[in-house]
Amino acid sequence: MSKFLSLKPKDIIALGTYPQAADGNGKTPVLWRVLENKNGSLFLLSEKILDCKKYHFENAGITWRDCGLRKWLNGYFYNSAFSNEEKELIKSKEEDFVFLLSESEAIKNFDADGKFDNGKYDKNESRLAAGTDFAVKSGLWIWNGVYDGKTYSETDGRGKSVWGLKDNGATGNNTAADVSYRGIIRPSGREVICGDYGVRPAIILNYNF
Repeated sequence: MSKFLSLKPKDIIALGTYPQAADGNGKTPVLWRVLENKNGSLFLLSEKILDCKKYHFENAGITWRDCGLRKWLNGYFYNSAFSNEEKELIKSKEEDFVFLLSESEAIKNFDADGKFDNGKYDKNESRLAAGTDFAVKSGLWIWNGVYDGKTYSETDGRGKSVWGLKDNGATGNNTAADVSYRGIIRPSGREVICGDYGVRPAIILNYNF
């Protein structure tokens, strides 16, 4: 696995497959962004939003440990996206083979200054994400870049979408944190039942045998 040794943050690698065309037919290699390469392990985040799922199936107080999205990621997605050989390379993190980033990881692993202001983190272009055609067809919300008569640029989130984090909301147990279409971390981004926000899976790949 020496090919992984030289990888650095922001590099892109392909691993696994998942439907990405609007009709859901076929599977396309999934591209992953390297967040960290340390001690023989790669911390990877999908480059695009791959799907659109609720954090939980009912609007109730829930944590990551018990939420429906965690079960889906470690069940259907894990088994659908990766071959048995690829699964042997994926290392569990706190009992999860596939997971969402936490708020702290979304700060640490991007070009953020970590400044906290009135409950919202600073806008950060490196956190902007767009969905695949499959995710959009599945209901992913996209910002059209027009607000109050003003048209915003792609660096201000036009054409981008919201993607979820694993933390439950800071102001209510029935909300979950997310990253906005402008790259802002929102600790209480949405209700857990909301079905139009994106899923951007993360994994840890172990290449040090």
